Amino acid sequence: MGRRAIRARCEQALDGIEVPRPFDADRLCAAVSDRRGRPLRLLPKPVEAGPCGIWIAFEGVDVVYYEAGTSTLHQNHIIAHELGHLLCEHEASGLDAPDLVATLFPSLSPALVASMMGR
Repeated sequence: MGRRAIRARCEQALDGIEVPRPFDADRLCAAVSDRRGRPLRLLPKPVEAGPCGIWIAFEGVDVVYYEAGTSTLHQNHIIAHELGHLLCEHEASGLDAPDLVATLFPSLSPALVASMMGR
């Protein structure tokens, strides 16, 4: 896929969403939430293991977890990256997502982890 095609795809994913300048993750999340018609929450990851961020589409809410122990700039990068997955409707591939989520969130039941893994 060429640069123009990639840019067009990104512009389509962001259609109608104003990226705040200066950047503000909370305002961007509010715009994405409004567009999707469902709540979107930002939460620090409960453990230091695993990826820097993860988006989980629960039944009634999208949750973006980000690394708490890093700079604000890096947190914003992580959040924007996860919002990109959300806006492009990406699905998990090439990883054992239930095992990853079970590692990150050990207090969740395996059945819940399996049922919430929509991507």
